[in-house]
Amino acid sequence: MGKSLNKKHRVSSGRQLASRLFTERATCAELARSSEGVVRDLINIFTKAFFDAHRRGRGTVDKQAVLDSARQWFEQDKAQYLDKELQKILRRIVDDVIGKRKARSFLLPRELERNPIVQRLFDARVIHHMQRGYADKDNPGVRYNIYSIDYGTYVDLLGTTKEPELDLVERAEPDVIVPFDDKRSIRRIILRPEVLET
Repeated sequence: MGKSLNKKHRVSSGRQLASRLFTERATCAELARSSEGVVRDLINIFTKAFFDAHRRGRGTVDKQAVLDSARQWFEQDKAQYLDKELQKILRRIVDDVIGKRKARSFLLPRELERNPIVQRLFDARVIHHMQRGYADKDNPGVRYNIYSIDYGTYVDLLGTTKEPELDLVERAEPDVIVPFDDKRSIRRIILRPEVLET
């Protein structure tokens, strides 16, 4: 950590900085999850959450500030720029992956990565590329890319019965879908090409 942080704010490690900024460690993890690995999203969601907490008289950022800020950021920076065609297709993906399967990640056959709709959804930062070339043992010779749906599409479902699985959880039951963190369990969430049709 920089000398000025240590001298001025008595912060000498990342852990100390997180404990000064957030109500608890889980709130910092929620912020990281909400950004989906996109630095621009992280900065903007954190900034909104920090000032939201400050306006409410809090000295640290709480989880509700992160959730509200992630929702606002999605609406103002992403959703409003999706045309009707992309909105309809994103809705289909969300209904299929989150609504029916309670997950947030899916496999897409590698030959569809250049599909214009996939490219547009990716460019709009409403789906995120997580891994290329995943091989599914149930479909030998077929390669998939793993994508995750943007946090902003399901932030309103957190804490409800529709909430998708978010954390790494080992499951033995054959019908339970586990997100991309456990790649062995994602093979049943293959996005069908017709979902992308206009």
